[in-house]
Amino acid sequence: MTPITLADADALHSCYVQGSVSWEPLEHAGFEQFSLDVAAFLRDASGREDHHTISACRELKAIRSAFTISVEPFSRCGERISPRLRILEHSASIMKTGFGEDDPAVSRLEQALSSLDELGRSAETPLGDMVADIASRHASGRVALVCPKASAVATTQEFFGGHVFAPQLDVVAPSELAKHPAFSVIIVLGTPYWYRGNEHVLTVPRAEHVHMMHWSWVNSASLPERAALVGGRSGAEPGIAPSPPAARRNAPKVDEQEVAEVTDWVYIRERRPPDGPRDGQDDVEALLFVLAGDRAVYLDALSKKQEVVEPDLDGEERVQKKDTDGLAPGDHILLRTEGGGRLVRVAADAQLGSRATFLRDRQSEWKRRLRVKIYELGIRRLEADLRAADCAIASYQNIRNWAAPYSIKLRDEDHFLALLRVIGLNRPSEYWEWMKEIDSAHRRAGRVLASQLREAVRDADVDPLVRFGRMKFSLGDGEGGEMEAFRIEDADAEPHVVPEQLLGQPFPIHVGDAGAENDGDQEG
Repeated sequence: MTPITLADADALHSCYVQGSVSWEPLEHAGFEQFSLDVAAFLRDASGREDHHTISACRELKAIRSAFTISVEPFSRCGERISPRLRILEHSASIMKTGFGEDDPAVSRLEQALSSLDELGRSAETPLGDMVADIASRHASGRVALVCPKASAVATTQEFFGGHVFAPQLDVVAPSELAKHPAFSVIIVLGTPYWYRGNEHVLTVPRAEHVHMMHWSWVNSASLPERAALVGGRSGAEPGIAPSPPAARRNAPKVDEQEVAEVTDWVYIRERRPPDGPRDGQDDVEALLFVLAGDRAVYLDALSKKQEVVEPDLDGEERVQKKDTDGLAPGDHILLRTEGGGRLVRVAADAQLGSRATFLRDRQSEWKRRLRVKIYELGIRRLEADLRAADCAIASYQNIRNWAAPYSIKLRDEDHFLALLRVIGLNRPSEYWEWMKEIDSAHRRAGRVLASQLREAVRDADVDPLVRFGRMKFSLGDGEGGEMEAFRIEDADAEPHVVPEQLLGQPFPIHVGDAGAENDGDQEG
């Protein structure tokens, strides 16, 4: 990534004033047939709630989405989605046994599998050819190819590696586009709906010309309203962005919302590890993320910062911190995958030695009492009681923060003692000393781990992280355990309430990107 200069800023403004956008229609009879067969099956299977029909719908949609943005030969993309195909064939077999061969949905599924088999034998690359044609016409300038799925960026870049324009081509995920100066041209894979949440790709152009790849059988909506910014040829007022190409008369179409890959958050939540014995008072608010390598993870929604790896930066600058609610697809988060638990807590416990269990029990006790009070009174009533007890900083947000797993104590002793009295704990002064002991251990551990992380990541070749979305780092010459960096593929917008022990623990979801099966062995 090149630092953006004043000249770059001028070039970006020129993109706004002089820019234009065009749709590039794509045709392929075999892909169109498969896509329409999938749509027909989804219609006939609508409303069914058995597991195997739901699974078949999910896998067919995911396979169609993968083909929609793949620049590779259909046959090679078919190899990458083979794990999904196995799941699909198993579901089809069970459905045929359960519903019979004459069932309309079963018949539609058989037809979709037949057209998929034929498509998977094709070595044609219509999307790759279109991209190559556009890029080769701009070989002297910088070209960006925007891929809506971060997991497909590496394979897409590799596919064009042998072309003459390869040195000028940057394949980027939507979140990475804003890090670059202006391009000569931007080529956008997918449909406008795929970029919901990342509308800047279309509304704040970083090239004088934007090419939207458009499969003719997709019923694409118009570009987002602000995408008018990419039109216009004079003055400061951009023109109106063109509408998608008109369909062939009476030609069947598939709505773009059905084509864009949409994460099935309900399915992923059902894949989380089973809860251990609990009474609901150890539940916390969390955000759910899909990770590279067929994994998902819950992260504390109230946590202040999350360590991330920035592959584009060098040295110690590679390890940054971001707010959990600011994490987005394309970010690479660091998680402890060996030994469990948050890394700072594990390291702090090592420093506390034999006192760790006793002190952590005291920490859990005051948090449990606080959660009980929240449950009994509600936060607003508890806030009033705390203020009446001279805990002047009590507020709705602060009380939620104090109940979160990362919180150890309040900064001010008098406020903390007031809190403990209101929640019914005896010997509050002793709790203050105990929590000070934990806090000191956390601070010492944080300094050591920050140094170890910088050391592990600073000189590492992070190409495996960029290519595969996962990479392991050994801390302290292997004595400090392991961290693993995962690329975020998607983020659930809704918070969830989960047991505290699930936080920061990646779990398999048994669906996802083919080719990620062996990624976890990449090591730094």
